[in-house]
This record gives sequence, C-alpha cells and structure tokens, in this order.
Amino acid sequence: QMLALAQRGIDSGSFDAGSYQELSRSWAFWGLVALVTPAAAVVLMVLKPAIPGL
Repeated sequence: QMLALAQRGIDSGSFDAGSYQELSRSWAFWGLVALVTPAAAVVLMVLKPAIPGL
C-alpha cells in the first residue's frame, strides 16, 4: 500500500504525505507488535513464573 501510494504520487506529481504517514505509523505499530510478542513469549518460557492454578 505504501509503495502504491508513493507511486501514485510520482505519477500524478502530487504526493499525499498525510496518507503515507498514517500507513507508516500503522506499519511501525504492527511491526513492533510482531517483534515484542515473541520476545515476551521467550521471557515467559525462560523465567517460568509460578502461575496459580496451572
């Protein structure tokens, strides 16, 4: 989507910076989620906290 938006800006001569920034923020957020989630799983597996009832 970001590539297509940038390409449309090049083709038309008018770049929509707001839409690109919104997509960039979304990409950064979900990328962070994708990196933090496995790291949290590793921490839980290594530390093995005592969870009552398990």
